[in-house]
Amino acid sequence: MMDRQLNDTADRNKKRTSAIVVIATLYIAFIGVGLPNSLLGAAWPSMQTYVDVPASYAGWITLAISLGMFVSSLLSERCIIGLGAHRTMVLSFAFIAASVAGFSLSADYKALLASGAALGVGIGLMEAAANGYVVKHLSSRHMNWMHCFWGVGAAIGPLLMASAIGGGAYRTGYRYAAFVEVAVLLLVIATLSFFKSNEKALSSASEGSEKATGNTNASGETPGQSAAASKEKGKSLAELMARPKAPVAVIAFFLYCSVEMTVMLWGASYMVMAKHIEESAAAGWMSVFFVGMVVGRVAAGAAAVKMGNKKLIAAGLAISALSVAVILAASSVALLSAGFFALGFGFGPVFPSLLHATSDNFEEEYAQAMVGAQLASAFLGNAIIPLIFGALAGTFGYGLFPFTLIMLLALLVLASWALFKRPPGRPRP
Repeated sequence: MMDRQLNDTADRNKKRTSAIVVIATLYIAFIGVGLPNSLLGAAWPSMQTYVDVPASYAGWITLAISLGMFVSSLLSERCIIGLGAHRTMVLSFAFIAASVAGFSLSADYKALLASGAALGVGIGLMEAAANGYVVKHLSSRHMNWMHCFWGVGAAIGPLLMASAIGGGAYRTGYRYAAFVEVAVLLLVIATLSFFKSNEKALSSASEGSEKATGNTNASGETPGQSAAASKEKGKSLAELMARPKAPVAVIAFFLYCSVEMTVMLWGASYMVMAKHIEESAAAGWMSVFFVGMVVGRVAAGAAAVKMGNKKLIAAGLAISALSVAVILAASSVALLSAGFFALGFGFGPVFPSLLHATSDNFEEEYAQAMVGAQLASAFLGNAIIPLIFGALAGTFGYGLFPFTLIMLLALLVLASWALFKRPPGRPRP
């Protein structure tokens, strides 16, 4: 009897340790995902001069990154089925580390495009694997806090690049970032066994609970077993889009990432071109946007249980809209930086809350595939709208920046309202 109790205690401690290691690894890994996302926008005013191309060509690099994200997100479900979430993360960071190193070595524009495409593949796979894992196994709190660490990485990027540009070499900034990505890759490899044991424990606990309550189908399968069997086949895009709310969900993700990437890519250029701030200072000031995002996601994680996804999204969008008005009216660097901080704070809970709502809006067997489809749509938004804005700004000026944000936020409010609207006749939960 005593031996059995000791074994049970040891087993519980092992499961708890595995869960802690997995969560910590996901948090740290998202620093590695966020870091390269913010480097290009901070580096571009200097990089553009070095490679001798028009300023609007940053949009084509973003397009290459986003197309890589788009393709890998659509293929992510099959990759995760074949390799598992943990091995997919290893593969993704191999791509990310190699591509960031490629940016540090690239001496011409075509090489930057190739590095961008590889970076997109890595980020797309990592986002799909990690977000799908959290949607399935963890709470909205962990989704917000995981993305908070994305903001930590994204906040480090402009500071790192500002230091490198101050020394005269943006490529040095990418070189430092490559060292960080290699370290994260080694961490993910080292924790593979913890992911495996944690997934087994979660699956066993879920199946045991469902069987204990008699929650099985006619074949004696639990919902989890049935969903797992269905998932092995994968889901086609047409099948996903036939689900209720699927079209409006992908539109919401497209719009959110359109506005976020427009800020990330063109925010520093807006400061330089429209507000006449020095390049190195603008790159540094952009970090306050990501700091705001980190703070917003910390606060959202703490409030997630009480507020829920819908209220977090509504509050975030309201704060974002007010902050754009501050940016538009700003007459000093202090006010402008406060506006960018508030914009990041408002953006903070929107993306992770939209993602975590996948488990509320779609059945379990469709959840991982919908995560991939939503991310693919988001990455299209990353590519298309910033590219269009770059072309328009080159013709009409960067004063269009705040008005573009207002228009995109208004459309996102409408899409979010449609996504969370209750169908007629359905009672309030």
